[in-house]
Amino acid sequence: MKIYATATICGKWKLPFYIPLVDEDQTSKHERSYMHYVSQHSDLVAAKCNATQWLLDSILPIDRKRVVREYFGGAGIMSIIIRGMLEMESHYIGERDKQCVIQLEKAFPEAICEEADALESMDINHYADIEILDFPSSSIIHTKRSGQKWTEGFQKVLSRKPNAFIWTDTSVTYPISIHGPKYEKEIGSPITTQSEYLMRYSEWLYNTHGYSICRAAYRARNAVYLLARPGKHVLEEKHFPIIGNENGFVMDNVKSILDFV
Repeated sequence: MKIYATATICGKWKLPFYIPLVDEDQTSKHERSYMHYVSQHSDLVAAKCNATQWLLDSILPIDRKRVVREYFGGAGIMSIIIRGMLEMESHYIGERDKQCVIQLEKAFPEAICEEADALESMDINHYADIEILDFPSSSIIHTKRSGQKWTEGFQKVLSRKPNAFIWTDTSVTYPISIHGPKYEKEIGSPITTQSEYLMRYSEWLYNTHGYSICRAAYRARNAVYLLARPGKHVLEEKHFPIIGNENGFVMDNVKSILDFV
C-alpha cells in the first residue's frame, strides 16, 4: 500500500502514514478524525509525543513482555512510542474511525487493530498490564460522577487492576478559576491550582481504587497526560510547551506537513 509520508517521532521512531493527511478545513466537522488533527496541529502533536515518552519512561522494565490495550488509537502517535519503549506480548489498539483503523492496521501489523467504540471496548473484561485511555476530552467530573460519558468505562478498566493506567485530562484547557468550583464540589476540597486539582484527583483514586497519580505531563495548555500506578505516590509534573518540543514530531523530507496531499 502507498506510503504518503513518514514522520520521525521523538527523534527515534519512524511512523509511516498510509492515509493522506488532509487539512481539517477541507473536511466537514462530522467527518474529521485524528488524521485531520495531525495535519493541522503538528505543533501540539510534537508536544504530545515528547510528553508521552516522558510519561512512559517511568514504567520500569520487567522480566516479561507487556500486554497493552489502547482504546483511542487515532493515527498511531502514542502506539509507535509505546512499541518503541516496551517489549510487547500483546497490543490491542481500538479506534472507531475507519480511515484511522486502516492506518493502524498498516502501521502496526503485529498489533490487534479493531474498528470499535471505546465505550464498548472498555466494558469487555480483558486484562492488560498497561491500559491507555486517550480521551478526546475529560475531567474528574467525567470519570467520577455517575452517569457521565466515561465514568463506567473508566472505573471498569481500573477494576481490572492494571500495573499502569494512562489517560488524558483536558481540564487544563481553561484556567482553574473557571471550573474550579465544579471540581471542588465533585471532590469536596478547595482547589486553587491545577496541581491541587491533580493531587485531589489522585487522593480520590487512591481512596476508591488503590491507585495514585505518579506523573502528569502537560501538553501546552490544553491537555495533561496522567499515569497512575497501584499504591501511594508523589506526583511529578512536567510541562511540554509548543516552543521547544518541535522535535517530537517531524515530517520527513517535506517543507510543509501538507506538501504531500
